[in-house]
Amino acid sequence: MNIRVCLYLANEDGKANVELFLNGVKSRLKKLENFDGRLTFEQEEGLENLKELLKKWESAFTEVVKIINSDKARMDAYFVKTELSPKLTSISQKIGRFIGNC
Repeated sequence: MNIRVCLYLANEDGKANVELFLNGVKSRLKKLENFDGRLTFEQEEGLENLKELLKKWESAFTEVVKIINSDKARMDAYFVKTELSPKLTSISQKIGRFIGNC
């Protein structure tokens, strides 16, 4: 999913696509939580970190949506670059490490 396109379109379909993506991530995290007792300490810690990062990402996305719907709409590219992209990169790296430890 291209989040930047969804943000650029700034319509309900774009927002719905992002929410669909988030629901998919949450669903997969729930499945990982069901491995309780079979995960190593590091994996459990990684899962908790991922859940915390997801909360931060959702908060940042909510802020972006507010900006898009305000008179500061063209500042969204800066916010995506400075706030969302680093969080996505961090999530991606942590998922890679988490999967590597499974």
